[in-house]
Amino acid sequence: MKKTIQVLNRLRSRGLVQDYAIGGAIAAMRYLEPSVTDDLDVYIHLSPGSGSIVTLTPIYDHLKVLGYPEFKREGILIGKWPVQFLPVSSPLEEEAFQQAVEDKIEGEPVRVFRAEHLMTLCLNLGRQKDRARLAQFLEEGAYDAKKLMEILCCHGLQAKWKNFVLLMQKDAR
Repeated sequence: MKKTIQVLNRLRSRGLVQDYAIGGAIAAMRYLEPSVTDDLDVYIHLSPGSGSIVTLTPIYDHLKVLGYPEFKREGILIGKWPVQFLPVSSPLEEEAFQQAVEDKIEGEPVRVFRAEHLMTLCLNLGRQKDRARLAQFLEEGAYDAKKLMEILCCHGLQAKWKNFVLLMQKDAR
């Protein structure tokens, strides 16, 4: 993972991405017991002047020059990790990006989404793996409930949250 983060920091220092923050399962490991994942979700802001059409071609071209030409599933293989570059594309993702916390992964500086934003993104996506991660956050109490409610209200997800909690309670019986 260290080599992957070093390459991401290099992309930022070279101006290919304005900034980035880690989301998904790797970010969740900051707050929860580790779970199995096979990729790294990297939310990015592209550098100014990228235009209105989003293209990751300059990033991929630069990675090829650095010796990373191979794709595995949805991500480009950097070190041992398939990395998915996800341009921030919604108000919720923008808020998560702006409020990401500074951290270190294997000694390398990185920004990571807050637990409450990860939970809200999981709720919003609603895939089985997202529901499982959301349940893990609830079981471990690894979040600030007040902050979570603020985010849910801000993004109009209170009803979806209520339905999820009711489903969890039903499954617990």
